[in-house]
This record gives sequence, structure tokens and C-alpha cells, in this order.
Amino acid sequence: GEHGSQARLRLVLAGRRRCVWRPSGLGQPGLGRRLAVLAGVVGGYNLVFSILDYLLRRTLVTREKNIAFAWLQLVTDLFGLSWLVHLTGGINSALVIFYVIHLVVVSELMRRWHSFAIAGLTCILLDAVVALEMSGVLIHYHYPGFSLGADFSMPALGGRAALSCLVVNTAFFVTVHVASSISGRLREREAQIEHFNTELMAVNEAKSQFMRITSHEMRSPLQAIKGLLSLYQKKTMEVSIDPEYRDLLDRCNRRLTSVSQLIDDLLQYSRLQSVSIEDEIHSVALLEILDTALEEFQPVAQTKEIHLAVEKNPCEVFGDSEQILTLVRNLISNALRYTPATGTVWISLSGNGTESVLRVRDSGIGIDPDSVRYVFDEFYRAPEAKQHEPGGTGLGLTLCKRIVERHQGRIILESSPGQGTLFEIHLPRGSAPQSAGSPLPS
Repeated sequence: GEHGSQARLRLVLAGRRRCVWRPSGLGQPGLGRRLAVLAGVVGGYNLVFSILDYLLRRTLVTREKNIAFAWLQLVTDLFGLSWLVHLTGGINSALVIFYVIHLVVVSELMRRWHSFAIAGLTCILLDAVVALEMSGVLIHYHYPGFSLGADFSMPALGGRAALSCLVVNTAFFVTVHVASSISGRLREREAQIEHFNTELMAVNEAKSQFMRITSHEMRSPLQAIKGLLSLYQKKTMEVSIDPEYRDLLDRCNRRLTSVSQLIDDLLQYSRLQSVSIEDEIHSVALLEILDTALEEFQPVAQTKEIHLAVEKNPCEVFGDSEQILTLVRNLISNALRYTPATGTVWISLSGNGTESVLRVRDSGIGIDPDSVRYVFDEFYRAPEAKQHEPGGTGLGLTLCKRIVERHQGRIILESSPGQGTLFEIHLPRGSAPQSAGSPLPS
């Protein structure tokens, strides 16, 4: 038959150490079948490697075994690619570029000497394909419009084929040299970044440890001083003393309260820096948290003649109840602190299908646009806040943001000078609310 004649003709020409030029292009009989078979083989062994890789990841393997497995994959890929290059034109094949892609990947993932070894193997395989084609052992295929350059099956062009191999081999090693050099520098930078990150984490942990120790050491004597001062104030209420001295005692008491608040904030912040929320996570009823905070701050609002407008619906989130209570306290405390007498603070608790939303809005002094970006920084206080309320730690909003982030939520701030401030907290929901919430008044 036709295929038998072609086979005999190939054997005769191979005996004469000649190559066959088939100008029929990609439509040559049998080529599609061979490429399909090769594609199936490549897909099959890649599937096998994927299964082996999955099995190896589930077992404890050494670094040496991982490298050996990577070498096995690479060598198999290179042999498959070399056969594909042979079927599509040898040194003329446009698929030679895929050797370069392999080498770049190897240079990125493996050590430098591994990359050069793979480059050497690549050169050997490609040169072997070209040599076998030129000697007639393998048939040289040339497809006008797909194969690049001249048809090197002609004996007179054998030197040009060798020169092309030399150029391509040189390009392989240059590619490995450049790619591995860039990869090496990137690895050095990554190592430096990792080293600096480790040092920063150590410094941050030392800072948190210092804050915890210092706060604990200062807390006891301050509590003792505050207790004695309160006792002395009670005693002075029973006798007549100079008003100047009474005012001095009141100022001392306020300063002690401010320092105590700073210490409490430092302790809370240091705990947030070191304790994982996963240890304390559970279902938290936001309505109960809000009621607790409102009960605490209702007398403060009455003293300042501030109206609290509350709209709340049962909502649940998953998190640390103590941290969420601290979050709600800080937001309400800030709203009351920076709202003048006879002002209003709106508090809304609602939810949708995926999250619970807490909004705290006031009619207070607001925040300047230049200061908004810094209000969540440690110890930062906006100039208008310092002017309105000299005392303050500058850690309240820092704690709020840290707590929200640890609960995988979002905090949104909107403010204008003299127009008040809105804090909107979005936290992942637990159970669905029992009723729909209403929006804040405009």
C-alpha cells in the first residue's frame, strides 16, 4: 500500500544517509496522527506526575527527593519537547522557543548549577535531533510557512544547520545566565526582606512586652495613689478648705484618671498585638454588647445634656466579646467626648445577609480632612481634638481599627469640620437579625 511504499522509501534514503524533504506541509499524511499520539503521551505523563506530586505532598519527603522528582519531570518534558521539535522541523521548528521557556522556569525555581546542567542537557538533545536528521537516521520535516529558515535537509546546507545549533546553544546558556542572575538577586532581596521582617517582628514583640510589663508595674501604685486621693477628697468634703486646694485635688484626680486610661489602653493594645483571636472566638450577641455600653454611658450623656438616638436590632457575629465591647465603648465614648452640650449622638445596629453593621454618628466638632488619614495611627490626636479635650491617649481609634481587622471586618470613617463624624463598622454576621433595621437620620 501507499504507507508501505513510503516506509520502504524512507529506509532506502536512510541507508544513503539522506533526509527526506516533504513539502506537503502540515497536511502531510500521518503527521496529525503522530502529533495527536505525542500530545496524548505528554498529557498522560503530566497526569501521572500530578498524581505523584499530590501523593508526595501528603507524605514527609526530604528536599533531596523533591529535587530528584523535579529533575525527573524536567528531563521527561525535554525529551517530549525534543521529539515534538523533530516532528515540526528540527532546528527550523518554531517550537524551539519552548526550550527557552523551560530554561527560564528552571532558573527561577532551581539552583544555578542545576539550571546550567539543564541547559547542557537541552543543547545535547537538540543537537542530537539535528545530527540524526542530517545523518538520515531521522527524517527531516520542513513545512513552508511554519518551519523557520531554509530546508537543512540539503547536504550543502549542513554547515548552516551546525551554525544554527551553535547560535541556539549559545542563546540557551545566555538565557540561563541572565535568568539565574536575576533570580539570584531576587532571592537575596527576599532573604533580606525576610530577615528585616523577622527583626521588625522581634522589635514589635519587645515593644509589646515592654508595654505590658510597664503597664502592670505602673497600675498598682497608681491605683493606690488614686484610692488615697479619693479618700482625702471625701475627708475634705467634711471640712472647709481653700477652694484653690479643692480645685487642685480635682485636677490631680482627673490626671490620675487619664493616666489610668492610658495604661488600660496600653494593656489592651499589647494584648491585641500578641493574642490570637481564634482562642476566644464564639458567637457574640451585638445587641447585648450595645446595651451594656449604653448603660455605662447613659449617665455621661445625661450630664452633658446630649441626646442619644438609638435604633437597634438583634444581630450576631463571631468573635471575642471583650474586644467587641471595647470597640463599642471606644466609639460611643469618642462621640460623647467630642460632641458639645445639647448635641446628638445617633447609634444604629442593623444587618443584612452577610454582615452586621454598627453606625455611630455625632453632631460634634468633626475632623479636618488632613487629619482623617492619621486618626487610626498610634497615639495620634487631631489638633481640633486636642483643643476640645486636652486629655486623651490617642490609642482609642487605633484599638478600634485593630479589633475590626482581627474580626475580618471593615471600618469606614466620614467626617467634616463642624459637621460631626460617622464611624461605620461592618463585621461578618452570625445568625440573621429578627427585624430589619432603619437607616440613620440624614
